[in-house]
Amino acid sequence: MIDARLWTDWSAAAAVPAYALHSVTGIAGGLGYAALTGLIAHHRAAAPGRVVTALAACGQRSLTCYLLQSVAFVAIFVPYTGALGGRLGDAGASAVAVGVWLATVLLADGMRRRGRRGPAETLLRRLSYRPVRPRPQT
Repeated sequence: MIDARLWTDWSAAAAVPAYALHSVTGIAGGLGYAALTGLIAHHRAAAPGRVVTALAACGQRSLTCYLLQSVAFVAIFVPYTGALGGRLGDAGASAVAVGVWLATVLLADGMRRRGRRGPAETLLRRLSYRPVRPRPQT
């Protein structure tokens, strides 16, 4: 309501409880969304379809997808690159975000079909599991 500018009372007596309610419902909504996604995935786990398989591929390459989304958002929204952040409203920015997310899901699914790991996951694995050289014995 506040972001949509339907709320115009900015007195401290009204704004502080509204902000607290907004914060709590945002967290509860996020937890509910995560629980709903888990229930759908659990229900579909017996015979996963294309969508569930693509989402699982994105989860298996989550670091790569996260980094790609971060770079894309900087390239699109920041004033010294694409500068759409100052020109788009909430709906437009949300549409761009959904498009970027969908592109990373499709990219991750393409990597899954080719049997490739995400580049960020591969780099992290290489850095974490370097070969151990035997110590010289004295």
